[in-house]
Amino acid sequence: MEIQKAAKAIQSALTRGRLLTRVPMRAHTSFQTGGPADLMALPCSEEEIAGVFRAAAEYALPTVVIGRGSNILVRDGGIRGLVVKLPRSPGRKEHRYAHTLSGVPEAVEEERGPAPAPAMSAARAESDRVSALEEEVRALRSELEELRNAFTDFKRQFD
Repeated sequence: MEIQKAAKAIQSALTRGRLLTRVPMRAHTSFQTGGPADLMALPCSEEEIAGVFRAAAEYALPTVVIGRGSNILVRDGGIRGLVVKLPRSPGRKEHRYAHTLSGVPEAVEEERGPAPAPAMSAARAESDRVSALEEEVRALRSELEELRNAFTDFKRQFD
């Protein structure tokens, strides 16, 4: 009965996210094993994550947090309580783990700086190679022009 009350409280904390019941964990782990979780919250924002944790704490609901499920083994009996599956945030600094009862974390404005170093260094290396080739072509053209002039002068000696 308590889990149903907790589920209602968690559902009210999710505005865009979803709350699932009796979710087979094999669908959420890389080893594709594991029994069902009683509840699984799929929050979409930091505010929803904080709200889900507050609701779970209010009902003393055991909570497990997972990401993509690549470092977790789940027993065949499943997980009693709540599983919170955090959304992927590729390319973002992880500050979303501001803890459960500490309130909604401050929104951090992230500056979009220059491209990541590997991409920049690859582009820079390619640009350097093109510049070196262009310089080599200029030098070869200059050398060819000098050879043509020298050959013309040599040829005039026999005219």
